[in-house]
Amino acid sequence: MTMSNKITSKATEHEIDREIVSEEKGLLRDTYVTALNKVRYANRIKAGLGEHIKNSPKKPIIIKETKWEKIIIWFRKFFTKL
Repeated sequence: MTMSNKITSKATEHEIDREIVSEEKGLLRDTYVTALNKVRYANRIKAGLGEHIKNSPKKPIIIKETKWEKIIIWFRKFFTKL
């Protein structure tokens, strides 16, 4: 190898290393941005909820169907399966 080939090979290795580092930084930045967006989204959802839900988040409200709604749903399921 001549001297110029050694210099260019070192330069290309340095450029490749620099690209790898910049790519890793980009991936790390993307993970931080994703985590930040998740937290912001959760905060926006919490901000939109009523005071009752904010104060008691562990008590879910169960919405039950009436007997007539259950019968209608059963008929729909029965006749759509045929």
